Amino acid sequence: MLAALHTDRKPVTHELLDRQGSTAGSRRLRTVLTLHGTLPARDEHLAALERWVTAFLDTITDTHDRRLLDTFTTWHHLRRLRRRHSPTRPLSPNTAAGIRTGLTQSVRLLEWLRHRGVTLSECRQQHIDSWLDQGSVMRFTARGFVQWAARTRHIDNPIDFPPMPCDRPYRALPDDERRRLAHRFLHDDTITTVDRVTGLLVLLYGQPLTKIAHLATDHIHHAPDGIRLALAPTPSPSPHPWTDSSSPSPHARPTPPTTSAGSFPGLGPETRAAPAICAPDSPPTACPPVKDATAP
Repeated sequence: MLAALHTDRKPVTHELLDRQGSTAGSRRLRTVLTLHGTLPARDEHLAALERWVTAFLDTITDTHDRRLLDTFTTWHHLRRLRRRHSPTRPLSPNTAAGIRTGLTQSVRLLEWLRHRGVTLSECRQQHIDSWLDQGSVMRFTARGFVQWAARTRHIDNPIDFPPMPCDRPYRALPDDERRRLAHRFLHDDTITTVDRVTGLLVLLYGQPLTKIAHLATDHIHHAPDGIRLALAPTPSPSPHPWTDSSSPSPHARPTPPTTSAGSFPGLGPETRAAPAICAPDSPPTACPPVKDATAP
């Protein structure tokens, strides 16, 4: 790849690297060039979603459907994502995957209606109910598109599109079990430090793994009364044992050759671990978090 870039004699840009394909080499080269300021930082998950959307729309053969999905994606999804996310606040892979699934199911809904001689504007409640009943639960991901279409008058009839059914209801962990697990994470040094810190952030602070994965060392404040964690506008106090040398300090983490500011570093320079990497391995850590444990 480096030889090809040298032969082209063109300035190295994100667009040029995009044309090289999403390979391990191109991703690492992009990371290094961004780290050293040669390339501007960008949200890679958002950029990958934008490339996927462009390629996906090109596969839609019906001109009207393609224009409709293009408008929906541009003004409903991408405008909101571009405003909300940045290189310092990147789009999560789960959110991007949900958008891809929703767009795929939206196209299938339009095709399903067309095969029955029904246009989107003619769609009625019985059509939606029948489509949901005849397929998998993934069809519910087209809800955003249908609601947008009804709101923008692309559907003439009132539609009630239900949310995806949840087959995993929230299970509250009893207080005595929560205290037992918290005590174990604080004092059991047979559990790895990353698992102990992650478990405590889930148990005591109600932090989801997607947020834990993006915590950085500057979220840790050393105050006269001990360590405080900046999980909200007002830093929260940490358990007292964290101030002891034998405790699982958030600073105690493996250091890659090129260190990042993340408390949970990824494999590449200046990258952070994916939420799945932060998920503790031991069975006792698989517990529901406390709701509203920190300020919004």
